[in-house]
Amino acid sequence: MKTEELKKIINCEDSELKIAAIKEIGAEKNMDQVFNILPMLEDQNGGVREALKAVLVENGHPDLFKRLFPYLESISPETRNLTVEILYSLVDLDLSSIRELLFHENENLVIYGCQILGYSKDKKAIHFLRSALNNKYVNVRNSAASSLENTSLAFDPNFILSAIKTEEEIWVKFALLETLNKKGNDSCIEGLQDLIENESELVVIEVIKIYEKFGDLSSLNYLTAKSYDSNSPLQQHFNKCILNIIRKSEDPAKISNDADTISYLKNIIDDGSDTWCTYEALNILGELEDSGLCSIFEDKINSDYPLIRIASINALSKFNDANSNKIIEGYLKDADPEVKKAAEKALTK
Repeated sequence: MKTEELKKIINCEDSELKIAAIKEIGAEKNMDQVFNILPMLEDQNGGVREALKAVLVENGHPDLFKRLFPYLESISPETRNLTVEILYSLVDLDLSSIRELLFHENENLVIYGCQILGYSKDKKAIHFLRSALNNKYVNVRNSAASSLENTSLAFDPNFILSAIKTEEEIWVKFALLETLNKKGNDSCIEGLQDLIENESELVVIEVIKIYEKFGDLSSLNYLTAKSYDSNSPLQQHFNKCILNIIRKSEDPAKISNDADTISYLKNIIDDGSDTWCTYEALNILGELEDSGLCSIFEDKINSDYPLIRIASINALSKFNDANSNKIIEGYLKDADPEVKKAAEKALTK
């Protein structure tokens, strides 16, 4: 297609003619012609823009990148978004050019650079995003954290932990914590202790979630050694974390010689402010089949909460002795049908 003819098509109002011309140029795979139709990224018709996007993605070329960058500064949000989407698909054709965006004086272009790098399959992108975590702009650091969270690339998450500790903006810290939650592993657990001791409650809650996800029974040494404070708004978060760590171990009996953990579970039961936590703590202690814990179950079987009575019945049933069975018999006529059913089942074992 001749240049003059193409200019007329670009400037005409016939969208169907424009789309046909775009498809023709795409089929010819003539990059000079492809470059010439880039102004149609600003076209008012969405169909024209989408047709051009398809051709550009199909005919991706490193020389295309810097020709696309000006459209990232378009006054049209549709054009800006479309350009970013195109670069998502082409990012690894010229990763170095995308990296250059990270040094642009326009903050928005730096943010676009971070977003685009999140779609790269080249591990160098992780290094570039890591450097962006030190950017002076808060929104850039947040964008880099989000891209690291969503990238398909695997990477060592320990630098995320370091960034969390130095980040001063709370919502960027949250974004980094979300990244660590998604990309972390058990190796990052030990480094979280400083955050629990020194950060705000909102941050500590997010840290506890990471502990819960990656922690194992060895993590309990630190968690259960902390003083139990039923008045602390964080206590229930710690309780649920510890209970879930024990549960996912698939063998709660492994804590039978862990005096700190058993003491902590007793504190949860004595506190009793969260029915689910109390129920789970009773179930875990019941699985230990320790006769020294019977007094706890005998006390809690009188609870006003059916769920707590059921957990106590189940725990006592494991001893299968005359005293335990006699206590359970008293609940064969319980007002709650589920408690009654639990008592019947316990006595027929």
